[in-house]
Amino acid sequence: MNVRIYLLVIVLVHNIPVNETILQIPVGLMFNGYQHDLYTRINPFARQYVLNKLERRFQYNVTELIDTVDLNDTDIDTWSTLCAQLSNGIMAMIGQVSHNDFDWLAGFCSAYQVPFLGLNNHNNFENNYYISLMPDVLPALLAFLRRYQINQLVYIYDDTIGAYRLKHLMEMQTTNKIHNLNIISRYLGNPDDSYDLLQNVEMMTNAPPRFSPMTNTFLRLPGRYIVLDFQSLETYRIFMDKIKHRGMTTADYHYIILSLNTKQLDMTYFRYGGVNVTFFALSSDTNIRDNHTLSFHENYLNSTKDFNGKTGPLVESLLIVDAWETLLRTINRMLISANETRDKLKVFRQGRFYNGLTPGIDCRNNHIQAWSAGQIYLENLLNTTFDGLTGNIQFSNTTGQRTNYTFDVYRVTGNAMPKHIGFFRAPNTLEVIDDSSFRFRMSYDNRTRLIVTILDEPFMMLKKSRNDTLNIKSIPRGTILDPSMVEGFCVDLAYAICHEKLQLPYKFLIETKYGNEIEKGVWNGMIGALVNRDADLSIASLTINGAREKAVDFSKPFIDLGISIMIRKPEKQKPGVFSFMAPLSKEIWICVIISYLLVSAILFFVSRTSSYEWYFENETDVVPRNKFSMQNALFFSFAAFMHQGVDLLPRSFSGRVVTSAWWFFSLILVSSYTANLAAFLTVEKLVTPIESVEDLAKQTEIRYGTVKGGSTMAFFNKSTLITFKRMWDFMQQHKDDVFVTSNHEGIEKVRRSKGKFAFLLESTLNEYVNERYPCDTMRVGENIDAKGYGIATPLGSDLREAINIAVLELTESGFLERLKQKWYYERSECTNVGTKDSKQSTELNLANVAGMFYVLIVGLGAAMVIAFLEFLLKAKIDSTRLNQNIREVMRRNLRISITGIDFDEKQQHTDYWPLQAPPHTSPVHPENERTATVSSTYDSLKHGEFLGFNEQKDLTFRGSKRDNISHL
Repeated sequence: MNVRIYLLVIVLVHNIPVNETILQIPVGLMFNGYQHDLYTRINPFARQYVLNKLERRFQYNVTELIDTVDLNDTDIDTWSTLCAQLSNGIMAMIGQVSHNDFDWLAGFCSAYQVPFLGLNNHNNFENNYYISLMPDVLPALLAFLRRYQINQLVYIYDDTIGAYRLKHLMEMQTTNKIHNLNIISRYLGNPDDSYDLLQNVEMMTNAPPRFSPMTNTFLRLPGRYIVLDFQSLETYRIFMDKIKHRGMTTADYHYIILSLNTKQLDMTYFRYGGVNVTFFALSSDTNIRDNHTLSFHENYLNSTKDFNGKTGPLVESLLIVDAWETLLRTINRMLISANETRDKLKVFRQGRFYNGLTPGIDCRNNHIQAWSAGQIYLENLLNTTFDGLTGNIQFSNTTGQRTNYTFDVYRVTGNAMPKHIGFFRAPNTLEVIDDSSFRFRMSYDNRTRLIVTILDEPFMMLKKSRNDTLNIKSIPRGTILDPSMVEGFCVDLAYAICHEKLQLPYKFLIETKYGNEIEKGVWNGMIGALVNRDADLSIASLTINGAREKAVDFSKPFIDLGISIMIRKPEKQKPGVFSFMAPLSKEIWICVIISYLLVSAILFFVSRTSSYEWYFENETDVVPRNKFSMQNALFFSFAAFMHQGVDLLPRSFSGRVVTSAWWFFSLILVSSYTANLAAFLTVEKLVTPIESVEDLAKQTEIRYGTVKGGSTMAFFNKSTLITFKRMWDFMQQHKDDVFVTSNHEGIEKVRRSKGKFAFLLESTLNEYVNERYPCDTMRVGENIDAKGYGIATPLGSDLREAINIAVLELTESGFLERLKQKWYYERSECTNVGTKDSKQSTELNLANVAGMFYVLIVGLGAAMVIAFLEFLLKAKIDSTRLNQNIREVMRRNLRISITGIDFDEKQQHTDYWPLQAPPHTSPVHPENERTATVSSTYDSLKHGEFLGFNEQKDLTFRGSKRDNISHL
């Protein structure tokens, strides 16, 4: 074995807080095994491609210092050589090692805490500083075995890696992770001499057809499944040639190839005979969208085309690129991290790599001196994620293995060359789009299918018959019922899927439990029937959850649901003495009262400031009067609000604006109040003690609980939300009283509790019970979580894809919604009650009537502005006519507006009372009637001018003989 170690020193230019120096970051490379020559030749191109790709973001200056070591040479001390490498500052290693060298090398790296980026998979189950870039193909094989229910498998391998995969496969077989699987293993020593091995495999798998007493027919076996797990492509070529000459290429054979380089093989070996070949390959989509990076990628492929196959690059040439990119991305992130992280590392000083106070790592001491920053560097490596040439690069923090990777699934069958039929997504998702090569299995699978279910209204119920003595209690577990004996939501769904869509005969297998994991890998109930292959599928009110998904396959949900709250329906509240106030909320009543007082005050103010509101009650009065006193303004506003007429009407424009706004406001408010009042006086209102799950969690008077051991109880037990944790603690404190054994017991407890118990159950059952007699329960609040009922099948069932498609088609056509309407509401026993409850009215709040308040506010504001303008205009006219200062006129008019008397003029003039009417007044014609002001009348009388002159026309009195009132 020719083994070499390469030490590469990567010089990185980066800004360090203390000194700006060139950093030397050494990386060791170690390749052994049959691929060491390939990696040695590809490595320079891979490293340069990554540096070019990342150059736009990270500036690197790269040089190489190479130290070659032959580990097979006994004259060289391997440990001393590796210690010399560590003293030069190896902070990580990239390489491929065999299983023989893996154990001691992993221990070495773990002891000195130097990460090793491996290019092959060793299935290590603990993080020992070994990080695997090679995706593990074993989970894809397991998903394949489960999907097609393979119960016999031949496993042929030729190296230790294949032996380790076979070992893990057998461990899963013994721990019941794979059920009913018989594994026949064979070791291939020399592929050129494999005829005896192939003959042995043919004899071991040549079993006669099996008779089925259920269908009274001979069942044909599903074929001979043979796994080929070899180290090199050359071994595959030789062995496949032997298979062709042996004649093992008929339709009974199905080969599964575990090499990710299978695309490089010539599949013309299996072009004829109907043989099936399935293999997995890395995704061909590189996810490179940048033209600049794409050009570097094309250059790399051109540089390594001599080392790659004719049909594309080898997996090895892609893995080493992703290894370099993982390393450089990690280093870059560490260097540009926060100051406290850099200070904690303290590995780069003066342009060199340091471990504590000394450069490099000294492993020649008597005690092990590990790299101080090794653990931090390992954590950064494990947290590095990006889209590489081999797909999504992501690692497990516990094992260092690749996670969330994707394989393309290819199949060769009949005359068809490799065809992409689906994909595998780790850890266990196998999606096959084209399953045409397995249609031959339907010839012996068209049997009566058993649908395991549970009697649960309204999903599965016994049909009522006078002559039938069967009831729920008399049907034991394991009873098989004909579809004609049952009815319900799931019965109709089973007919639509199995009879109409899949055209399969079926019967129902009755179970009494949904299914819980008793111990690891052992289930009871409906899940147990599927895991043990006692049933073909389950159509029932079976909730999809994570634990069950690991044991069986679920279809898309056919009903969406969640945890809901059921309480006893409270007694309806009869209208009270003050129920007439109910149509409006308290805030509206307060706003109405404030608006009433505000309108009255503004009406009083604008009436006092406007000269049009002042008048003489009779001709002998010397003091003008104003009808809109504060008492009259309040009465006018109240009368207008109550839609009653009064003899008080504003004469001024500003007063009429106030009145119009108030009339509009009262019209809208009274109409809204009247429309809502009838409902409040005639409908008895339901007042629930709680409205949501938050209300339930905050109080302690009403107790609440779930079914013991159910999914609802598990939800509260595992929840980390504060509200749900508080509810779980409360239920634990009263566990003897709040947990029930069944939904029926919980519902009856709600009905007997007189409103002191709330039951947490799935919303589907809650809705159904609320529609059943005696109609004394109700649902409050929204669903607490979101989940669904699904159709379950055993892992790898041939019905899974067809059922998924059928459920989607039924959902899109509206069939499932019509089923729910049929079994929930059309058969309701509480239709009338529900109709009454649906007509409950709610009080109007401020948001409903805010518009009329806005109109009122605008009207009041406009009236204030108009009144102020009137006051200013009148003061201007009076100051001009009397040749007085406008401030004095405004002051005098303001006093007159407030009191009706100008005290200054009264004290200065003995003949004051300017508004006194003359002893003889000439008649005033209505067509010449003009409105006079207080101040202008005072001015006319003061100068002894007669009020009937033309220049004094605007000061004439308005008289009314009928009411004996004269207006100025």
